[in-house]
Amino acid sequence: MTTVKPNKLNLLIHSAPKEAFILSSHLIKKGISNDLQKSYVRNGWLKRIGRGAFVFTNTSPSLEGALYSTWNQARLSLHLGGLSALRMHGYSHFIQLDSTSIVEQVFKRPSDSKPTWFTQEILKRKFDVHSSAFIDSNTGIELFPHLDYAVPVSLPERAILEYLYLCPKKGSFAVAYHMMEMLVALRPDLLQILLNECNSIKVKRLFLYLAETQNHAWFDVLDATTIDLGSGKRVITPGGKLNTKYQIIIEGLSDAE
Repeated sequence: MTTVKPNKLNLLIHSAPKEAFILSSHLIKKGISNDLQKSYVRNGWLKRIGRGAFVFTNTSPSLEGALYSTWNQARLSLHLGGLSALRMHGYSHFIQLDSTSIVEQVFKRPSDSKPTWFTQEILKRKFDVHSSAFIDSNTGIELFPHLDYAVPVSLPERAILEYLYLCPKKGSFAVAYHMMEMLVALRPDLLQILLNECNSIKVKRLFLYLAETQNHAWFDVLDATTIDLGSGKRVITPGGKLNTKYQIIIEGLSDAE
């Protein structure tokens, strides 16, 4: 017969926020065996959600709680990025969106597998998971306060690059342009690191073009000579016009040197 150990249960309750998922692998590291986990389920303290994951009974798991768990317990790179991150930092108030129409943008590296329970049906939220190594590090991701815990969220410097990565198929160039208008306080030192790490020629050229057109003060601090912009043209929007400086073909631009 399995004996329930209250001290371990108390440790569990106080070690994770109520919205979080509790991963079986994490519980084992805390000394809570598979048998003890089953006992917690039988006694109604935990509820199994998908393979290898639980939630506290009588709680509603959230996308933020899922990101907390995958980042802190599974050490996966899943995080809120792109427009979702910019929204959390207060930069998207000009876009009038009904909350029911928002599709959150979650990013991860291809080497990190998304858990089977990380679904819209379980989390009751609309989101897309974008798998890319165009920035193959956690540079520019920090923990953002949410309720009584913190969620991995891209800083604005990384978030705008992530959104440009989605353009134009899953992102709007018009939205990117207006976002760049508001990003007057980006940190050039962090931008420099991110642009040097970034391996997407399209993203780097598009970012530098937008930054230059907005004439932000931080743009003049960047050292473009260290940023690999590749060679040849890049088509951003088919049928657009060529910007000769950055060799991008984009909608609504006149030819500029």
